[in-house]
Amino acid sequence: MSRVYTSYSEEEFALISNECEQYGMTPSAFQKYCVLLYLGQNAEEIKKIDIEEMKQIMNQELNNKKVGDKFIVSALLPPEKWSNLNRSQKITLSLYLKNIIENCSDRFRVCDILHNNIKQYERY
Repeated sequence: MSRVYTSYSEEEFALISNECEQYGMTPSAFQKYCVLLYLGQNAEEIKKIDIEEMKQIMNQELNNKKVGDKFIVSALLPPEKWSNLNRSQKITLSLYLKNIIENCSDRFRVCDILHNNIKQYERY
């Protein structure tokens, strides 16, 4: 897979960050989305993935967790949905879960770090 590296001024990056947060994307995913949308190529494929829908599914799954249940981010989505996400989208959802865990530390915690730095969480 090819990569493109881009540098932004602080002001430009602040504008991009504010906008991508509204879409639930990382700056990298948002940049890719905008470029493909501009080019009119593969933008429809990106639009098919509704990050907000993924977040809702994750929230439902978190609410269904019982005390003692352990899980990783990918376990909160159906396998067919998780496997269709690109790396950037997976990172976006991982960061979303991390934020939930930090804000709900009275119910959830990191209980282990698995291989490849995958965090395992627990409802307690």
